[in-house]
Amino acid sequence: MTNLAKKLPVPSSAIETTATVLRVEGRAIVLSIEEREVRAARATSCLVEPHPSDYVLSVTDGFGDTYVLAVLRRDDEAKVTLSSPGDLVLTAPTGKVAIVSREGVDIATAGDVGIASRAVTLRARIGSVVFERFSYIGDVVRAEVSKTRLEGGVVERFVDRVSDTVKRSFRRVEELDQVKAKRIDYGAEQSLALHSENTVVAAKELVKVDGAQIHVG
Repeated sequence: MTNLAKKLPVPSSAIETTATVLRVEGRAIVLSIEEREVRAARATSCLVEPHPSDYVLSVTDGFGDTYVLAVLRRDDEAKVTLSSPGDLVLTAPTGKVAIVSREGVDIATAGDVGIASRAVTLRARIGSVVFERFSYIGDVVRAEVSKTRLEGGVVERFVDRVSDTVKRSFRRVEELDQVKAKRIDYGAEQSLALHSENTVVAAKELVKVDGAQIHVG
């Protein structure tokens, strides 16, 4: 039986050494090894992007290719960037993934951000959300706030029922306040007052005024 498996050449032993990064040219990293300039690539396991002046660990395999395995030392104030040329997945099959920072956390992408979980909890002293378009689909919304202020150009609601229970309600309309309904029912336990410069009451069939006392004029 013929073995069709491709046999790869077996390289000789690899040589590890330390080096200093001279410059980064695209995906190539130029190293200084024993006063020689050597072009290297970043190993797949090295997620830290090397910067000039970094002190790194490199390896040269039996084929003559050199790779940067790890960044050993860098200026303490310099930024550290973790990057991958392709998709990057952080996984903890039996644990939890935490991102902790003192100064802040930024998430920036030209694509979409998706979050899928059993529950989402956000806690902050100050919050700000800016959307050009926003869509929410859910069953129940429950909010407990001491003060709500809404500023906008147009507010439209299309719902089956709106129910408000408040202790005091104040509304000020600078121009037109219009209500169109099939039936309107206002009830007041103590008094109902209408004040205007002109008042018009019109009905097609019946206008009824009933009370123990009726004062006109």
